[in-house]
Amino acid sequence: MIDHTAEKDRSEIASEEGFTGTFASFIEWLDGALVYGAVRVHDPAPNDLGRMTTTVETVTGGFSSDELLLGRLKRHWFMSSHWVRSERGGLTVYEFPEWVTSNEKEHVWLDPEDGVFERAYRARRVRVYDENGDYTEISYEAGAEFVFQEPHRDINEPDGLVIVRPAKPIDELFRAVAK
Repeated sequence: MIDHTAEKDRSEIASEEGFTGTFASFIEWLDGALVYGAVRVHDPAPNDLGRMTTTVETVTGGFSSDELLLGRLKRHWFMSSHWVRSERGGLTVYEFPEWVTSNEKEHVWLDPEDGVFERAYRARRVRVYDENGDYTEISYEAGAEFVFQEPHRDINEPDGLVIVRPAKPIDELFRAVAK
């Protein structure tokens, strides 16, 4: 196996390795991993509900490796549960409650990359081939959505499941924007 880590920048390597640690160590790790992007941590302040929270802003700086890292981070369940908003230009804002920021408990902030695509893909037609080269083609009016699951991963044996299902029409996905 060829080691390509010498060709990768620190943001790409961080994205692949993931991170587990305290809030303070996570901020330090993220700030050190970004090449042109940035992390800004605001002083704790009451949120709209009057609870003390710490606002964290991340920005990609337009650098593709930073976009990859911050994009993966934004999709991680723990980070997405603290997401507030994203703005044009790569700015993403999170709010963390005091129990997260002041706690010395470690969290998984970003799982290591597993080689599984994370994006839901949409297609108008799906073609499935058999071992003889014959295929069945299915068309979807609003497109098809692909989901990949790999519940029991063994790197030596294929065990994934690709789910193809009709996608929701775009206007349903972005109903709030359309209004």
